[in-house]
Amino acid sequence: MPANIETYANMAAFASLREPAWHGLGTVFDKPVSTDKMLELAHLKDWNLRFVDAEDVMPDYSFNKKTLHVVRDNPFKAGQKDVLGTVGSRYNIFSNESIFDFGDTLTTGRRRWETAGSLEGGTTVFGTLVATDDIVLDPNGSADSIKRYLLLTSSHDGSGNLIAKKTNTRTVCRNTLNIALRGIGDEFKIRHTMNMEAKVEDAKKALGFADAYDVEFEAEAKQMIEKALTKDKFFAMVKDFFPEPTDNVRGRMTKWETKTQDIMHLWENGTDTVGNLPDSPWKAVQVLTEHNQWFRGIRAGNTENFLAAGAGFDLLTNKFRDDVWQYGLTLAA
Repeated sequence: MPANIETYANMAAFASLREPAWHGLGTVFDKPVSTDKMLELAHLKDWNLRFVDAEDVMPDYSFNKKTLHVVRDNPFKAGQKDVLGTVGSRYNIFSNESIFDFGDTLTTGRRRWETAGSLEGGTTVFGTLVATDDIVLDPNGSADSIKRYLLLTSSHDGSGNLIAKKTNTRTVCRNTLNIALRGIGDEFKIRHTMNMEAKVEDAKKALGFADAYDVEFEAEAKQMIEKALTKDKFFAMVKDFFPEPTDNVRGRMTKWETKTQDIMHLWENGTDTVGNLPDSPWKAVQVLTEHNQWFRGIRAGNTENFLAAGAGFDLLTNKFRDDVWQYGLTLAA
């Protein structure tokens, strides 16, 4: 199944607050729950993750170095043991309980559990916390609502790190997990050879979990959405970022006209993404950011540049988006 949610009979290792996922699997609950209860509802509790020496499992084989299997108690079948992966001696197991407790510690009660699940037979787990209050811009007008999720995900087969990431994607399956990981947002990674508990303060700093961070972001966003901006002034902003060429050598003028037409098409809600927003510096920031991400060229099916930009790994892209944000603040001043 495309969701890749772990299932057995009519049960699924997935739980969601109030809103069912597109795949229709798992448990939907109507009131916020504790971390322990969330693990229980998503069938992530009491896996008893542990090591088994590969030589004990395969006594007829010799190994060049210490090799371990990561084993769990199956959450659906009592008495069944599952081998999730094979790892080296330096590998450190992060239990589901410790991963979710890590998220709780980072957010100190300012977020509640929204979704949680297990993918690909337990080799990958995830959970999302959502801020207890949405940022609502222009509540009496466009009411543009921004949900702030914190994604926690980790592998149990040695294939990946523990990742904590800020995202606006509600993770409910493999596809949405991939989208969240590729998207823009502060993130922090912990290798399975490291001590998770020792990294809490570093993670808080990297993810901006000081109260001032959200307060400053909301104040600047509101400042931009409350200031009117005409179409002509937006086009002047576009030309500041993309100056009009003086000639058409190698099709420069033609390319510029195409680019600016695409941007203005977005401004006119051509992709149905900004129709609820007033003409404002906030809308200008959203339009230029959308164009920067989705209108970049992908050659011969190579999506590396696209994904790097979306994940915040491209320095030029990051600088452009920072410059757009600052320009928007200037227009709102």
